[in-house]
Amino acid sequence: MKIAIIGAGNIGTHFAISFASMGYEVRICSPRYKEISKHLELVDEKDGLLKTAKIALVSDDMRACLCGANMIFITTPAQIADEICARILPFISSSSSICFAPGGSGAEFAFKPCLEKGAKIYALQRVPSIARLVKYGKRLWASKPRARLFISCLGGAKNNDFLEVLGRVFDCEVIFLKDFLNISLASSNAILHTARLFVIFKGFKEGKFYDTLPLFYENWDDESSELLLALDDELGSICKALSDFDLSGVKSIKEHYESQNIKELSAKIRSTPAFKGLKTPAVFVENKGYKPDFSSRYFVADFDYGLEVLVGISQFLGLNTSKMREVLSWYKCFNIASKSFNFTT
Repeated sequence: MKIAIIGAGNIGTHFAISFASMGYEVRICSPRYKEISKHLELVDEKDGLLKTAKIALVSDDMRACLCGANMIFITTPAQIADEICARILPFISSSSSICFAPGGSGAEFAFKPCLEKGAKIYALQRVPSIARLVKYGKRLWASKPRARLFISCLGGAKNNDFLEVLGRVFDCEVIFLKDFLNISLASSNAILHTARLFVIFKGFKEGKFYDTLPLFYENWDDESSELLLALDDELGSICKALSDFDLSGVKSIKEHYESQNIKELSAKIRSTPAFKGLKTPAVFVENKGYKPDFSSRYFVADFDYGLEVLVGISQFLGLNTSKMREVLSWYKCFNIASKSFNFTT
């Protein structure tokens, strides 16, 4: 099996190492290809070497990377989904299989032209592990893989061989979800990141700067948990309204974080080892301080391709998701040209 990976960030590098170390031919396509070694390393928390992987090709040439690929993994941010689709479309056919890692970002809207060419579009509900680059293009740390991976497919039935490969590479059980909405509605970042950003920056206006900012997760507070649970309740109302679909794969925030109330949720998020040290997305301006980094994927991907999708579906269903709309409206008040989707087609 030949694996093409679009993007070389945390997720792309993790997938490259995981497949290549199992003997698969891996090709990485990235505009930063000159910075990426063909010999990648996976390390533990103390930077001790766990495994190495040899990459067959590192390039920015999409044709070279996709030629003969059995599976194409898209690991780039959702905000460039239209651009990525346009670049890969000339090399896509009815035999192509594309997988978003992870899904739940609304990117399937951008890849509709690939569906029209007969391609199958898979999406993982969540990534196999939390991964962090130690040194770009060279070394990566990743948490222990999840026990189970959930996946769905647009444009065709499941490919059992591919699911078996995923399970073997990531040493986990792979569960196929029939209804793709289990992917679209299960991205916790769409409510988790947006709730936290709203709480941190709700008093922001142009010209305002902050002397300091809390760590995004380690300093998580009860106000953020309260809003997150309110958004999660509204997400639950969307799932309930979509009664024609089996959405048993969409788990609540309480279930996902094994927390039954605000205090437990805050403590759980603050204490998660993989979240340690992650900063609030912000830009530092000398002699002034910090302001929100609206170019961060926490903003662009999780509002435009996350919360925007949830609000659009709720409006299509005639639901009153007031908290979601309040948070989304706050984001849009900064005159950001956000993505819009047509849910009637």
